[in-house]
Amino acid sequence: VVPSPVEQFIFFNGNTGRFGRPVEDNTQMEDLPLPLSFIVLDDGAFRIGGENRASGKRKIKSNLAHRNYNKGLTVTYSDNGALIAQGDWQQIRESVAAIGGKYTAVLYALVKLDGQSKIAAIHLRGRALSEWFKFTKGKNVTGPFYFTVTKTAKTEGTDVDSYVPIFEMHDL
Repeated sequence: VVPSPVEQFIFFNGNTGRFGRPVEDNTQMEDLPLPLSFIVLDDGAFRIGGENRASGKRKIKSNLAHRNYNKGLTVTYSDNGALIAQGDWQQIRESVAAIGGKYTAVLYALVKLDGQSKIAAIHLRGRALSEWFKFTKGKNVTGPFYFTVTKTAKTEGTDVDSYVPIFEMHDL
């Protein structure tokens, strides 16, 4: 097994409009100040996460997959490993989404944090992921440039309002 080079995991919270990173044995989140600047190293990874609210907020998880290498997902409950679904996202999407599983893109990026450059895994899902897809449509995101998020914007949904990051692109 090759150890992961990821030094920091970063998550966007659509409820608060903040990026955060796990601290204290991954039991709490620390908000990261904006701007967040990053260079995308790879944008093909994805996984499933979420919680099944109908069964007492049981956490849903999957293995890490990649659109170019391994598209197969195994989606399970975190508490006991019970299998929810297995296959590629197109095959299992409806059944997994019906119980609360959400497609999560994982951007591997070089991020400036704590005055240092660190390899990070930035997790985007829901409206934040839609915003990223809209912003990067037709662009090669691993070219000679970097991205920043200097602010967030509130969006209105049919069920609940949330925040999305506002992405900007700059030449290196």
